[in-house]
Amino acid sequence: MVQPSLRHDSEEYAMCRRQWSFRVNRRPGVSDSDLRRMRDEWDQRAKARPLHYNSPSRQAGEEQIFFEYGRRHVEQELLGEVQKLERPEQKRALEIGCGMGRLMRALAPHFASIDGVDVSPAMIKEARSHNPSIEYPTLNFQANDGSSLPFPDGRFAFVYSMGVLTHLPSRAILESYVVETARVLEPGGRFKLEVPVESGWGRLSGVIPYPRAVKPFVPSFASRLALRIYKTDPLKRSDTYIGKGMFRYRLKRIMRDAGLEGAVADTQQGRNGWLVGRKPA
Repeated sequence: MVQPSLRHDSEEYAMCRRQWSFRVNRRPGVSDSDLRRMRDEWDQRAKARPLHYNSPSRQAGEEQIFFEYGRRHVEQELLGEVQKLERPEQKRALEIGCGMGRLMRALAPHFASIDGVDVSPAMIKEARSHNPSIEYPTLNFQANDGSSLPFPDGRFAFVYSMGVLTHLPSRAILESYVVETARVLEPGGRFKLEVPVESGWGRLSGVIPYPRAVKPFVPSFASRLALRIYKTDPLKRSDTYIGKGMFRYRLKRIMRDAGLEGAVADTQQGRNGWLVGRKPA
């Protein structure tokens, strides 16, 4: 049995490893150092200002507003895919990068159960604290290694991720998550994953309001450099927050090679994109 080689020092992750009883394949190019940095830096964010680093906007720094944003994003971005499933209320869903569980809480009425994984054990602790099992018995939170999913093949009818895969420090980790999504989806299951589409403009346009006329002339490396300079918070200047973009043709190829049917769609904000589609029945 192949297990991930990354050794976390947390009790949470050790417990998670003991529970795994299936085959997990480490994708080429996924390094232990990147996964360790992801865990450590997101642990720091969770311990410092969890609402702030998980907020979809600057206004969502209070708990009530934070979870209200989760409800809005579920209605705007995810329910359309959920409604394409047959009897979702009898099935399981999975969130990659659940953070504090704002989307899981909003989706809870639509599924029999929802599992959420996050690379940060400290964030999982926050999620359990804000979503106690006595109030949300169908929500399950656990740490993962940052690139694989600790579940057997074909377990879920719906796999989704929002505002998470855009923060990965390695394109190989993004590819790993797409492959793992295909593995844990049941035949006919659906997926919707927000991803950082490489355009040379999108990553920068959310920070500096350049005119659209200059969009084709801003290369991707300049976008990332500008983000590093513009951000004063060291935890927002790291590549575990800024992330790495990927061109549309490569995203389509990764989906196809993983055995998924889908497309790369634009987000409402236009800075990233969605991988959206299904696993053939």
